Amino acid sequence: MKLDVFGLDKLKKLNRFNPIAVSEQVVTYLPQGLPREGVRRRVLDVILNIGIPFNRWLGLKIKEFGPTQVVVESPDTVLRRNHVGTAHACALALIGEYPSGLLVAQRYSFDKYRIIISKLEMEYMKAGKGTLFGAAQAPMEWPEQGEEETWVEMETKITNKKGDLVAVCKTKWQIKEWSKVKSVN
Repeated sequence: MKLDVFGLDKLKKLNRFNPIAVSEQVVTYLPQGLPREGVRRRVLDVILNIGIPFNRWLGLKIKEFGPTQVVVESPDTVLRRNHVGTAHACALALIGEYPSGLLVAQRYSFDKYRIIISKLEMEYMKAGKGTLFGAAQAPMEWPEQGEEETWVEMETKITNKKGDLVAVCKTKWQIKEWSKVKSVN
């Protein structure tokens, strides 16, 4: 008999993986006295880098993870740079998309809903140099789940270490129950 402490077998059978739920389960098994939120953020970083391979090259780290705000950090790496040595526009878009998606995923569970971005709009204010931060705030009111699908619009502010606004990323997310998705590859 195999012990599946984190419920991974069930998620694998569903062909869906809920990293947020797994990180919550991991924290419940930590000995008292360990910094639970720090461990949870690190577990999420590892799981999400495995689950979303595209994000690995950017070195994103979750700095704050809560139901009303998610903040990610992007260190200055060679892989993030464009031809003039600053953050590439696509890297900035990912720094904007990632925290908003994590907020949406906390509200609408991966194992029940397919969460997919349908629109991404960027406004660039200044060159992204050094360590950058993407901060997304939850909406004041989340939309009610529709019969077929729900749409959630989010905004992420991207700043540098000094707090200067580098870019604003606006995203629109489609939330749809897996049972309503016509084809899943």
